[in-house]
Amino acid sequence: MRLPWMGNLDVGGSQLQQSSDSLEGYGANWFFRFDYQINGYSTASVSSPIDMTTVTLGQEFLANEGLIPTFTDGILKIFIDAPSAASPLNSRNNQQVLEMKLTNGGAEIANLDLLGYVDYTWYELLPVDSFIEDLFNFQVPKNGLTSFYDIWKHAQVNNLADAAINWDLNTNLTPNLIPMVGGNGNYPVALVNNAPPCAAGTACRSTALNTDIGFYVPEPGSLALLGAGLFGFGGMKRAASRRRQQP
Repeated sequence: MRLPWMGNLDVGGSQLQQSSDSLEGYGANWFFRFDYQINGYSTASVSSPIDMTTVTLGQEFLANEGLIPTFTDGILKIFIDAPSAASPLNSRNNQQVLEMKLTNGGAEIANLDLLGYVDYTWYELLPVDSFIEDLFNFQVPKNGLTSFYDIWKHAQVNNLADAAINWDLNTNLTPNLIPMVGGNGNYPVALVNNAPPCAAGTACRSTALNTDIGFYVPEPGSLALLGAGLFGFGGMKRAASRRRQQP
């Protein structure tokens, strides 16, 4: 992942470099898992009406047809997936490390774009954990800010609403299947065993997602504001940590 002007995002940093390869183990024996719930509605763009009760498994929309979704809100959560005992992150298996709020999204046929911001409110309810705070960090810090959590926390302390870390997830919907009433959700044959059944009286479909996601930090002017109170923030962060560790 690359940030527009802030440099490379260094996932894991020194926490993993001592115990894994040059890729810090990512893709070898640990992965990120996305869990999400997204709300919205969709309309169909078709050349002629479709009888949903006669749709067959694997049937696709014709050229220039498809569902046009509009998304209104939702939450995407990222977890560590490291079930292998050989993984350097086995002790962190199923650990949530990031939460991304969805603010809006839409699509053209067979292409989906979701927008939102990074939020650590969920983490503030947990014991202090440097692994979570430092996991998404920058190779070249700016104004002393080293991680997603640093930026988020400092924006909260200083009430800087324009300092959110925004994200943009873009994915192709492949194949562009017609929703099916009942059955297994119109999964492709290769995924049929993973398909949950449709709820009674609803039509559903499933699809493989080919996803890119970009993170965008505040503009340099906003970060200058963040940096202005950095030393005070450091003290606040440590004090907050001590308060949160108390029973």
